[in-house]
Amino acid sequence: MESGGFAMQERSSIRDAHRSWPSDAALTSAALVQIDARLQATTILSGKTVVRADQAIARVGSGRITVEEAVQAMGRVSDSAKGIDGVIEGLDKIAFKPASWR
Repeated sequence: MESGGFAMQERSSIRDAHRSWPSDAALTSAALVQIDARLQATTILSGKTVVRADQAIARVGSGRITVEEAVQAMGRVSDSAKGIDGVIEGLDKIAFKPASWR
């Protein structure tokens, strides 16, 4: 008799499980909708991050060009200063040469 009681109890559990199935399915469906929404949001944010990273890379490239131009300009200024220094030395030699050389 106990085995018959066990079988009835098991059938009752199965019926209970089937009754709760729609709500479990609804919960699973709702969870999947949330997961899908989060994935879509993550995809959008990832795309925005890629755009920002590309912009940063472009700015770095632009900055490098600016630095290269500044270094070249400083080189030209240095060369010019050396030339001016040579001219000043020449003028000093002329202006301050001993009277006996004049």
